[in-house]
Amino acid sequence: MLFIPGFIAGALTSGTPWTQAEITIIDNVDNLTTSRCTTYYKFALAQYEVVNDCVGIEEKDAYDSNTCNKRFEGTDICTLCKNGGNAILAMATLGTVAAICGSIALLAKYCGGPYYNALYSLQLRCASFTCFVLVSAFALMCWAIWLNPCFRELVDYVDNFPESLSTESNVWLGGGWSLVFTAWIFSILLAVMEAIPLCLQEKAKEGNKSRSHLQHHDPASAAMSEMKDAGVSEVVTVVSVANPSELATKGERN
Repeated sequence: MLFIPGFIAGALTSGTPWTQAEITIIDNVDNLTTSRCTTYYKFALAQYEVVNDCVGIEEKDAYDSNTCNKRFEGTDICTLCKNGGNAILAMATLGTVAAICGSIALLAKYCGGPYYNALYSLQLRCASFTCFVLVSAFALMCWAIWLNPCFRELVDYVDNFPESLSTESNVWLGGGWSLVFTAWIFSILLAVMEAIPLCLQEKAKEGNKSRSHLQHHDPASAAMSEMKDAGVSEVVTVVSVANPSELATKGERN
């Protein structure tokens, strides 16, 4: 259970990229490739990194810096990724708290032993279910926020690189996004695992209510039900199908 907040915490570190891209500039002479120079981009929640070994560029800075605005001039990458990163940090923090609370509830339920009665165990199960539903919701919002403003703008930047240059480009989601997506999958699985026993308990309650209603309105059926629960159903069946007159005759002979 505790690996879920670990995944989220790993995605929030400053060096974990949420998007990576590479743009290769190709110099052609008479349709012959003479040189290839690739620039690598890494975009985290609060900063970006640009590396180009051909010209010796190694740049790392925050989205709200002047360097970022100059690097991606004419685009909204710096603003959108900064705002998206701040929103994701808030959602992920809430998700981490919910994941820790859900893990504590699970550990208390399974490690409590005889000290916890059925009602308290049910309360812990409801608490863990609610926490993991919240984790899945926060994780979903995190990677949806990154996909819509920032990642979309990065794809447009790569696709619209100066057409005067011959380029090969690629952009893909990084490890940070994958970690949050994995946390979302596991939180959904845990929520479903906690929901199934809750549904079964609700059905058991409905069955107990029906039996209570039957006992109130039909004492004979209630007695039969209690005897069957006690394991004497065969005796009750024999007595019920016996002929009263035969039993009386056997009694006189004896």
